[in-house]
Amino acid sequence: MNHTTITFNGDHYLATETDPVTFGRDIGCTICLDPEDTGISRRAGTVRWENGIWWLVNDSRSRPLIVSDDRAPRNVLPRQRRHPLDVVTRVIVDGRPNQHVDGRRNQHILIVTPQGNSDAHLSDGEPPGPPTVSGLNVRLSDDDRQALAALLENYMLNPSRIESIRSYTGAAKRIGPYHTPAQVRRRVEHLRERLSKAGVAEVKGPNAMQHLAEYVIHSGQLTFDDVRRLLPPP
Repeated sequence: MNHTTITFNGDHYLATETDPVTFGRDIGCTICLDPEDTGISRRAGTVRWENGIWWLVNDSRSRPLIVSDDRAPRNVLPRQRRHPLDVVTRVIVDGRPNQHVDGRRNQHILIVTPQGNSDAHLSDGEPPGPPTVSGLNVRLSDDDRQALAALLENYMLNPSRIESIRSYTGAAKRIGPYHTPAQVRRRVEHLRERLSKAGVAEVKGPNAMQHLAEYVIHSGQLTFDDVRRLLPPP
């Protein structure tokens, strides 16, 4: 029988063709990452086998997972999506800000070592408990969407190129007359502050703009409809 090993904090858990491994904040998960960290979804994900393939499934309704292997150093797995597992894979689950480490998020890391390949059945619900800190209660205004669309227009077309994110000056020009770089900066920094307080991982500090882009795109809060509302490029 095929099996996959999931390692967390030095402990090893075995997923088989008939017994998946779940992980998250809830104590009912196979791997309880941290029952007190409300930055983690109650059930964050599952490693399971189906139709001859091993899959990592993001079971969360609110938070992405970060996946990396020898082919992709950083890949965002959006909520309610799945990722095939055919090589050793590192899964990062972000938690709440750590007040003792410059506000950086607690990170919970699992190593998945597959012995085969899977398709996943997504869960219809999550176990009861305190709501997950996710930032989804932070609503973007029309001005927020306009600023983000101008900044991230090219990045949305090619998310592998972080350099395609515009500068504040470039975004202000893209929006049109009467908009200044300072206005765009204030809008984005205010949004980052709100999201950070609401528990969104690493939207402040190093690589903050990339994390902000990943969040607003993969949470569905910024779409190509917002880009289409911009004035036509000059």
